Formats: sequence, C-alpha cells, structure tokens
Amino acid sequence: MQPVLTENWLASDEEEALFMHTGRLARYHIALGLDTITAIGQVAVVCKRLLTHAVLVDRVACMLNFFLARLVSMQRQLIVEWFYG
Repeated sequence: MQPVLTENWLASDEEEALFMHTGRLARYHIALGLDTITAIGQVAVVCKRLLTHAVLVDRVACMLNFFLARLVSMQRQLIVEWFYG
C-alpha cells in the first residue's frame, strides 16, 4: 500500500529540502571563511608589511563596514537569529 501524497506532505518535504540545502550552504561558507582566515594568518607570518599596506587596510575596512551596515543599520538586509537550546 502506497502512502497518500497530500499538499501538506509535499510542502513539508520541500521545506525540509530547502532546510538541508541552506545547511549545506552554511557549512560551505563557514569552511571557506575558516580557510580564508588561515591563509591570511599564514601570509601575516611571512609578510607582515603586506597586511599593513594602506590600500589593503582600506579595502578590508570598507568590506567590514559594508557587512556591518547590513547587519545593524536601519535598512537591515541580513538577519541574524539567536536560538538558545
């Protein structure tokens, strides 16, 4: 006997698939961020002068301000939700 497929079942199946996809993307971005931080750390050990160059300092500051504005400004585009278990 096959299960009866209902719209609710399909919706929850799609929601679960979207949840799993979002989780995979989050893991990918976290891994990429950690690799980037590791690479910058290795460059800092070898060549400290590169990381203190005015152009690079300005670019990093602009990038951080861009993301900070999207997290906490009045026109928030990124939303962080805290869940306590």
